[in-house]
Amino acid sequence: MDIPSHHDLGTHTVPLDDIPFEELTTHADVLDSAKSYLAKEARADELISRIQHRRNLAAPIHRLPEEIFETIFEMTETGPPAAYIPDLLSFRLVGRLWHATISNSPRLWTRIDTNISPKMAQMVISLSKGLPLSLLWNVVNPGGGYRPILDIAVQDSTRFKSMDLRVGLSRPLEIKRLLTSPTPALESLTVEVNQVPSMFWSWDGAEVEEFALSEGAPLKHLNLKDFPLTIESHRFSNLVTLFLDGSAVPASLGTLLQILRTSAQLEQLAISRNTRGEEDLQLSPLITLPRLKSLKIEHITADYCMTPLASIYAPACSRVNVKDSAYSQPVGSLDVLLWQPEGIQAAALLGFISSPESQIGGVPATVSITQISTTIFISCLATEVWVKDKDGFRWRSLEFRRREPLKLLKLIGESLFRLLYPFSSSLVDPRLMSPHDLLDLRPWSSTLESLNLEGYAASLSAMEQLGQRIAAPSGTGAVATESWMCHNLREISLYIPGDVECATYIAALRSLVRKRWSGEDSDLAPAIQPKWFRLNSRRYRELQDVQSEIQRVLPSFTFEST
Repeated sequence: MDIPSHHDLGTHTVPLDDIPFEELTTHADVLDSAKSYLAKEARADELISRIQHRRNLAAPIHRLPEEIFETIFEMTETGPPAAYIPDLLSFRLVGRLWHATISNSPRLWTRIDTNISPKMAQMVISLSKGLPLSLLWNVVNPGGGYRPILDIAVQDSTRFKSMDLRVGLSRPLEIKRLLTSPTPALESLTVEVNQVPSMFWSWDGAEVEEFALSEGAPLKHLNLKDFPLTIESHRFSNLVTLFLDGSAVPASLGTLLQILRTSAQLEQLAISRNTRGEEDLQLSPLITLPRLKSLKIEHITADYCMTPLASIYAPACSRVNVKDSAYSQPVGSLDVLLWQPEGIQAAALLGFISSPESQIGGVPATVSITQISTTIFISCLATEVWVKDKDGFRWRSLEFRRREPLKLLKLIGESLFRLLYPFSSSLVDPRLMSPHDLLDLRPWSSTLESLNLEGYAASLSAMEQLGQRIAAPSGTGAVATESWMCHNLREISLYIPGDVECATYIAALRSLVRKRWSGEDSDLAPAIQPKWFRLNSRRYRELQDVQSEIQRVLPSFTFEST
C-alpha cells in the first residue's frame, strides 16, 4: 500500500465546515487508509528516527574529527575523578558518536580515587586499555567504604604512574600495603599524613615503622609529610622535585645529602619542620645542582639548616627561602664556614656567581638586612636579597635566629664586603636589639645606603662611627684612598630615648654634622648629603632649636616625635 500523499490527506487550510458534503466521504476514506497504514507499518518510528538522525548529522559539531572530541572531553577532567567521571558517563548517552569516542579514548580513563564505586573503578581500568594510571587517595576520616578500591589498587599496582595519598593518623598501615606492592611504573609519589584528629574520631595509636618503597625505576617527584618511608633507596636517586616535611625529614643529614648528590636533575627542594638535631655536623663537599630553581628550608634546627646551605651550589636558582628553627642558637662553626671571607658557598647561595670557577661580580644587587627580636635573648637576623640579572629578578629571603645576632651580622657583612661585588645594602632595626647593643658599621661601609636604628646605644654609636674616616679598598683589596664611613649612605633614621639625658646625643649629632657635612673639621671633602636624616625622640619640643641649627648644614634633617 502506498503512503497517502500530503495532498490526499487534505492538509490544506480550508476549514472542515467549508468542505462540500459530497466530498466528506472521500476525505474520510483517505484518513482511514492512512490510519490503517500507520498501524500496520512497524518501521514508522524507525524511519522517523533515521530521518532525525540524518538531520542531526548535518550539524557542524558532528563533523568534527574524533580527536577533537577527545581533546574537548579531556578538558572536562577538572577536579577528582569522582567529579568528572559521572559527566563522561552522561556524555556517552548523547549519541552513538559521543558514546564511541568516549568509550574508545583510553586517555579519558586513567584516574581513580577513593570516592568512586568499585564498579566504576573496574570500568576505568578496563577502558584505560593498559595506559598508566593515577591514584588520588584521600581517606582522612574513618569508614571502610574505600577498602574495595584499595584492593583494586593493590591488584593493579604495576599500572600506576602517579599516587597522591592523603590519610589520617589511623590509616598509614593501609598505605604501607599499597606501597610495598610492585610499582615499577611509579614516577610521582605524594604521601601526607594529617596529624590533626577529626572532630569525629581520634587517633587509635596505630604506628608504622619505617619501611622501603617497592623496587622499580627511580622516581621523578617525591613529596612526604610525616610519613615513615625510608628514603635510602635508589628509587630516589634522580629526583626532579623533593619535598620533605616533619617526620619525613631523615634524622641523618648524610642521607639527605646523598640524595642531593645523586639528583643532578633536581629543580625544586623543600625541607620543613625538623627538630631532630644531630651532633658533629660537618661541611659537605660542594654539591652542584645545575637545574635547581627553588630552594626552601623552614623551621629546621640551625645546624641541620646550615649544612645544606653551605654545601649546595645552584647557579640557576631564582628563589631561596630560608627560615631556621624557632629556637635561637649561638653563632656556630657552620655559620663561620658559610660566611667565610671570599667563600664560594655564600656567593652561590646569594646568586652572585654562575659557576664554581667564575669570578664574582658583574650584576648590581640589593641586600636588605633586617634584625627582629622577640626578647633580648632570642633574636632573628633576616636577610632579603634581590639579584637582578639578564633574566630578571632572582629572590632570596634568609632568616637566622641567633642569640648573638650582631655577631652573625658582622660575619655576613665581612663576607659580602670581600666578595667585591657591586651591591647596595640597608640595615633595619625595628626595636630588636638590646638598648645597649652596639652595631659595627665597618663591614657595611662600602655598600650601606639606608640605616634605620631604634636602639639608643646603637644610635649613639652610629653617629660616632659616621663621623669617622675609613680606608676604602681598591678592586684588588689594597688600600687606595680614604673616605667617609658609609660614604654611600642616603637614608638615616636614629633614635633618642625620652628617659635618658640627651645632651650626649646632641653633642654627638653636632659633631657628626660638623665633621661629615660642613667640611670645617676635616681636610676630606664633605660627604654626599642624604635624602633624609630623621632623629626620632619623645623630647621633640626640647630639640626644636637644635633642628634649625642642623638644617643650616643639612637641609634634609628633621626631628620627629615618637
